[in-house]
Amino acid sequence: MRVTIDYDSESYIGLLWRILKGTFLCKKLPSIKKSSKGYHLVWSGLNISERNMFKYRKIIGDDKNRIRLDRCSKKRIKQVLFTEKITTCNGFIHPYWTKERKKLTRCPICGNKVLKSQKVWSKDVKGVLVYHTNSDRVCKLPLPK
Repeated sequence: MRVTIDYDSESYIGLLWRILKGTFLCKKLPSIKKSSKGYHLVWSGLNISERNMFKYRKIIGDDKNRIRLDRCSKKRIKQVLFTEKITTCNGFIHPYWTKERKKLTRCPICGNKVLKSQKVWSKDVKGVLVYHTNSDRVCKLPLPK
């Protein structure tokens, strides 16, 4: 069994606190990977039950909504950490993908109507791709910090 923590902050104090709590509980150091919003902490190869895994995640400080979803959903794959991800919105740009924090139906770069937008997180591309109605042009927005 493994314990994964998705820590969405740049605070080193919060990160260190989670590493200390997790190391005490799991009796080993985690692997630490930088993510787009913070860090992923993973303690692998633990001889614990699924119930204890959820208990450890709660104690260490994993996102409460992620824990709840992992507990309730029978079909959802638990403790997923993405290294590559594409999310698509048809007809608009998601509010969290821009600094404006509002749903946009027109491209903030060229002003054309949005056909679809994609938040792309991969090794090669990190940003929002905006596809337009009646145009082959694709605009790229940076991800907000």
